[in-house]
Amino acid sequence: MKFGLVDAGNSRIKAALSDGDGNLEKTAIFHYSQVDELREFLRGVDVVAVSSVKSSFDPFALGGRVEVITYENSLVPLNYSKTLGSDRIAKAHFIRYAVGELSLIMDFGTATVIDLVGEEFYGGVILPGAGLWLSTLGSGADLLPDVRLREARRNIGNSTDEAILAGLFESIKAIIEHFRRTYPHRRRFATGGFYGYYRRYLQDFQHEPFAVLKGLYEWVRRI
Repeated sequence: MKFGLVDAGNSRIKAALSDGDGNLEKTAIFHYSQVDELREFLRGVDVVAVSSVKSSFDPFALGGRVEVITYENSLVPLNYSKTLGSDRIAKAHFIRYAVGELSLIMDFGTATVIDLVGEEFYGGVILPGAGLWLSTLGSGADLLPDVRLREARRNIGNSTDEAILAGLFESIKAIIEHFRRTYPHRRRFATGGFYGYYRRYLQDFQHEPFAVLKGLYEWVRRI
């Protein structure tokens, strides 16, 4: 069986084709104006598994057999309200079935989302993503400058720009340390478009850019 995997995020769509062994044979990124191109990319698959956090996106417009991961059809027990996003549910399936150990997974996207997952989904933390962090500070206070996202040069700033960047990165370091002390776990994964800016702080994390897609595969082949 050949699977199509679709991760419809806040700003773009990641897609992949997978064989029955879980290998991602081909990956691609589409904008929401390229649904026709996405449909062509998925041509010939037996089933399309979809995670979507975009309310305006209609997964069934892709045609064929489409399965959408939801709170109700999750195979992983979810200790969370029904507001849990389908992308986080898919990542929980990646940890539960592909990793199989209690793990921390951090997603550096529009929001920075940190989840603890083992045989079940234990919960998580949501923060503004790097772009939102900087734009909110710049627009919300007249005397704070607009700061270009870049790595902080030090952990305490000697200018307003440096202090804002230090606040961004030091907050992430502190939360990671909190999880280390409070919730002992075996492995750590990082994903999301802003991952590269945080790389130096994530030395013991495995970069997994397709965690949602791999989780979708683990889910759809079991339903």
